[in-house]
Amino acid sequence: MSSSCDMCGWMAAVGGMLAFGSFGVPIKSKVAQTLDIDPLAMQTYKTSMCFLTCWLVLLYGEELSFTPWGFVSGLFWVPGGIGTIFAIKNAGLAIGIGVGSSFIVLVSFTWGIFVFGEHVHSRLDACFAVGCMMLGLLGMAYYSAPNVIEEALEEEHRLDPAEIGGEFQCLRSVTSDDGEEGQDQLLEMPSVEQHDEEEAVAGDEVVIVDSTPGVYIDELSDSHIVCFGSKWSRRTLGILSATFSGVYGGSIMVP
Repeated sequence: MSSSCDMCGWMAAVGGMLAFGSFGVPIKSKVAQTLDIDPLAMQTYKTSMCFLTCWLVLLYGEELSFTPWGFVSGLFWVPGGIGTIFAIKNAGLAIGIGVGSSFIVLVSFTWGIFVFGEHVHSRLDACFAVGCMMLGLLGMAYYSAPNVIEEALEEEHRLDPAEIGGEFQCLRSVTSDDGEEGQDQLLEMPSVEQHDEEEAVAGDEVVIVDSTPGVYIDELSDSHIVCFGSKWSRRTLGILSATFSGVYGGSIMVP
């Protein structure tokens, strides 16, 4: 292989690194999060753009050729891509791409070295490097786990009493007949749905306080998903999805 082809390969690798590392950015955009686009729909957009742009290689001088092995490669790529999108939406861009890409490297390395017998300078050193990468992956996933509920998440999922119902307390500042402001009164409200807005007196300061003990914000938010009858953290499912994407989708180039 000539040096010019080597340079083309390195340039393609760098371009692929930048493109693949950034393709998940639109998924985390405010518009995409507001629309809550389904991972299958997003993968459909990706597949369509791949089909529309794959013809550009003909301008580079490549000959048009067809092989049914492309369908086999697609069977690995599409489910892996869906898993990656789901991982980005639930575990974040850094964790989703980081975990998935690391497993892709591991699977591709296993195929290339141990199945196809590709030549490397030192197989032992290469295996050691991949092992170090996997340890770094586990450390990244472990230490990125949030220990407390972030203030931004609490503000985002602050609950509207009109949407929840249940037992609440209403703290109202009562004004006496002579115009002097008296002590606050704590009024029991059996249900927000039963509260009549017409009962509120003009000038009253009303504060809604959740009286249910032991209830935390993340228990009432959408930070968990019920899957197979069990309650799973979105972050956990995102990491598992990224692992599936890397292990299964890592074989996309094998055909």
